[in-house]
Amino acid sequence: MVQHFNIQGESPGLMEVALQNPAADFGAEAMKLFLKTGETNVVIGALNSTDSAAVSNCVQALGNTRQKEAVHIVTPLLTDASRDTALRRHVAKTMTQTSDAPGSCWISPNSKSCQTQSNFSSARN
Repeated sequence: MVQHFNIQGESPGLMEVALQNPAADFGAEAMKLFLKTGETNVVIGALNSTDSAAVSNCVQALGNTRQKEAVHIVTPLLTDASRDTALRRHVAKTMTQTSDAPGSCWISPNSKSCQTQSNFSSARN
C-alpha cells in the first residue's frame, strides 16, 4: 500500500515489517522500497544495530530482494572484523542470491576477511 499510494514518512513501520518478516515476500518488498527510494540510511541503521537478530533479519530481507544494490550495502559487513563470524557467513550466503554477487566467499574461523573461491584454491596450493 505504501508503494501503491506513494505514502511518505513510513520508514520506521516499513523497516519493522521487513525485520519481523525477512523470509516473507512482503518483507522483501518492504526492503525493496528502501532500495528503490534511496533511503539506504534506514537500512544501514538497522545493519549497525546492537540487536544481532535484527541485523541478521535485515541481511536476510536484503538478500531476499535479489537486488544488486543490496550486495553493495551488506558487503562492508564481510570485512568488518568486529562482526561475528556467523553473521559474516550469513552475509556471504545472502550475497550469492543476487545475479551481481561476486564469486563465492568463504570465511575461516581464523580469518578476518572473506576468501573468494579463487583465493582459497590458490592458498591451498
